[in-house]
Amino acid sequence: MSLTIEQAIERCKDPMFFIERFFYIVDKQRKRVPFKFNPPQKKYFSSRSFNDLILKARKEGFSSLIEAIWLHACMFFPNIRAVTLSHEMESTKRHFDRVRYYLENMGTASRPFVIELDEDTQKQIKFPETKSSYWIGTAGAKAFGRGDDITHLHLSEVAHYENQDVLTSALEACVPGAWKVMETTANGVGEAFHEMWQAAKDPASGSPWKTHFFAWFDDPTNQNELPQQLNFKVFEIERKMKETHNLSREQVFWYRLKKAEMPDKAMMPQEYPCTDQEAFLTSGRHVFNLEQLAKFKARTNTKPPIRVGELMDDHAEITFRDSEEGPMRVWVMPRLNRSYLIAADVAQGVQGGNYSVAHVLDRNSWEQVATIRMRANPGAWGRTLVTAANFYNKAVVIPENNSIGQGTIEAINDMQYPHLLKAQELWPNSQTPQDGFPTTEKWRGVSITALRNAVDDETICINDLVTIQEMETFIQNEDTGKFEAQKGCQDDCVLSMAIGTYCLRFLTVDETYGKHSYQKKKALQFEVSLAGEGNERRRSATGYR
Repeated sequence: MSLTIEQAIERCKDPMFFIERFFYIVDKQRKRVPFKFNPPQKKYFSSRSFNDLILKARKEGFSSLIEAIWLHACMFFPNIRAVTLSHEMESTKRHFDRVRYYLENMGTASRPFVIELDEDTQKQIKFPETKSSYWIGTAGAKAFGRGDDITHLHLSEVAHYENQDVLTSALEACVPGAWKVMETTANGVGEAFHEMWQAAKDPASGSPWKTHFFAWFDDPTNQNELPQQLNFKVFEIERKMKETHNLSREQVFWYRLKKAEMPDKAMMPQEYPCTDQEAFLTSGRHVFNLEQLAKFKARTNTKPPIRVGELMDDHAEITFRDSEEGPMRVWVMPRLNRSYLIAADVAQGVQGGNYSVAHVLDRNSWEQVATIRMRANPGAWGRTLVTAANFYNKAVVIPENNSIGQGTIEAINDMQYPHLLKAQELWPNSQTPQDGFPTTEKWRGVSITALRNAVDDETICINDLVTIQEMETFIQNEDTGKFEAQKGCQDDCVLSMAIGTYCLRFLTVDETYGKHSYQKKKALQFEVSLAGEGNERRRSATGYR
């Protein structure tokens, strides 16, 4: 039965119906073909919401799909304000060209579909009949403002935006109930999309976002026929992937060829991930094993601090005062006959600056039993460390001995605290004996290696979520080779934990707690590169507690 014009128009308001009948695309073979939804696109379309986060492998067609849906909305519905933001100018041009292609090739060969356009520029397309518009631009462009009343927002490759602040301005420009989609390949951990993804996966977070992950094998075209003359053998690392995800030999062969094409093989998990967790394992830049850190994080969720507050010293006794705003978090209170050390990073203490951070570590079990994180000038920080050290059985205090740290060390010495680490206790042959821990690039690398090894071997127990989060975003800079936090992240907790881990390894525990001495094994034997040459690893006799 034929449809009336009104019925046909109503049917065309269904985006999937209209797009698959009237839109054309250029496929991977560079041929003009009708836009038929591929399996990943169908899967997303059937489960989409008004607040979607899409984490994907490359070239699965999500930008093409969302732009087609946005264009359809502008054509059929009144007062639509659709926006697509890309991460760079060249990508913006490709997005705009694709939308133009949809418009110029709509319809069938015998009956082209024509839409009257009011304006057609490199930024905006207007539809006078529906009084709708579609704006396509680059994240951070000056033309993008808060008062845009966006009804349909598409943020493409959002994890790769140079300025992550544009997310806030874009979301604030949306009207209530707007349709919002962020789609991207991953870009490591710590940036805004990763944090939003993690929150959305946590039911307790209250996040309004819905996650959609699409692996490389969700695209059925990602497989290659095996040449008859090829004696194809699945490697061990491929076998695990094949069994876990029920892959065919043709899919494994495609994956192997694709990886061989990539200049940086370590980028394969990011560009063509099997799982969302793998997607964030970028290019080998991360110093610490993210899968191990995920296990640590799972443990922290079941072990919150038993007390939060601050230490009070009235010169007669030291007591703990509970306060939700206090700088000290405690997982284990001091125990008799236990020895502790306190490793400390030192900051200037200025308003809005970096935090000074201290970790209290049990020298017997290698457990992080408390942390102190606050902004204090170097002298006040030294006095705080002495109070904490006295509270924890006269712990060994190990502050950095950089230029700022000297103020902290002087304050500790002024209080005549006897258990301040001296360089000769770790390095007897040192020509310039100093208090505290050296912060040269050499010793920064050595201490970080100690922490990395302890994480890999699970010989250290890290209870603090902030510390683990900083470790997730701690990288080796590809340009300078320096170990540091990712841009926009912090590393104070990491550096102080690294110092503490190194000293746990090379300071022995005497029978009389509070004393410390040099382990007979030469500490300099541990001077190894982060690349792993000569790495010497040891499992603590007490294990992970």
